[in-house]
Amino acid sequence: MVALEVDGEPGSILMTREWVKERSIGTRLANDKEGYGVDLVNVSNGRRKVQEQPDINASAYIADENGDLRLKVRSLTDSRGYLTGGDVYMYRGPEDNRWSELENVTINGVPTSDFYTVAVDASRNVIYGFDKVGGYEAVVEVPLDGSNSGKVIVARNDVDVDQLIRIGRQQRVVGASYATEKRAIKYFDAELGKLAQDLAKALPNKPLITIAGASADENRLLIIASSDRDPGMVYLYDKTARQLQPILAMREALVGREMGTVTPVSYPASDGTYIPGYLTLPPRSDGRNLPAIVLPHGGPAARDEWGFDWLPKTSFLAAMPCCNPIFAVQQAMARLGLERMGTRRGQRRLETLMTQVDG
Repeated sequence: MVALEVDGEPGSILMTREWVKERSIGTRLANDKEGYGVDLVNVSNGRRKVQEQPDINASAYIADENGDLRLKVRSLTDSRGYLTGGDVYMYRGPEDNRWSELENVTINGVPTSDFYTVAVDASRNVIYGFDKVGGYEAVVEVPLDGSNSGKVIVARNDVDVDQLIRIGRQQRVVGASYATEKRAIKYFDAELGKLAQDLAKALPNKPLITIAGASADENRLLIIASSDRDPGMVYLYDKTARQLQPILAMREALVGREMGTVTPVSYPASDGTYIPGYLTLPPRSDGRNLPAIVLPHGGPAARDEWGFDWLPKTSFLAAMPCCNPIFAVQQAMARLGLERMGTRRGQRRLETLMTQVDG
């Protein structure tokens, strides 16, 4: 799926299509095209027409919020036709049918080879992408004016900025997100940023606010408010009427149930390296004299995050003979690597981790 809305084409979407060359004897009707293209498909009657002719080296297309194709990713091949692992980005201007190569990109004046694109903002005529800054992923933007001179817009010196925040059927980019001890969102849209901040203050227990969706005119917004003790409530917010209406609970069976708190913690490993994790305690517990369950996982690509987690809260709760959990659950972000837990080496690593947590 490339676009859910296309200006001037009501009820139509853009979808990629893979063309395969046909070979047939005695006919001229066989298709001789091959590669990756894009079709405009009417979802009401199923009719389609070619929006972008197939390109044998194309691997992806990106449209802007108006449904115009603005970026094409082409995979590079060697003289024998084998993929080299490299990509080249092609772009179009707002009203241009010709593809131009996005080359020699600089970010804050420095040439980059790690930059990759993910979205296009038609209103500002820029592309959003990610690049390495100080060893961490950062969100950058590059104007599509031919200068290929971009800049960093969201970066951290401790974690990756790993998500773009988009809303509505147009998938308009409105911010970026990253996770430290808790997930945070930096909004590019000042109005939405203020709204999220005001809602976090107004709703009970200062929950995390996520703008999950929007109407076509973005006058009505779907808001999810959640925390470590609340799986989340979905609200409908009307910007004109300035009204917030609850719609449904993310986990209806847990409404009114008292949940334990989740606290970010860290502890030293045997080599002195501090390992981050999250500690879930039973409701009304001070954490003293409790048996513990340790939930390690692989890494470093994966990590836990602060918030409601069904595993330590509902699975162990259901396994208890009474209504209140009596375990403290430690989610340890251990770097067990690719070792299988069933192997002797993997088991030794787990036992070492348990010793470090217990000590």
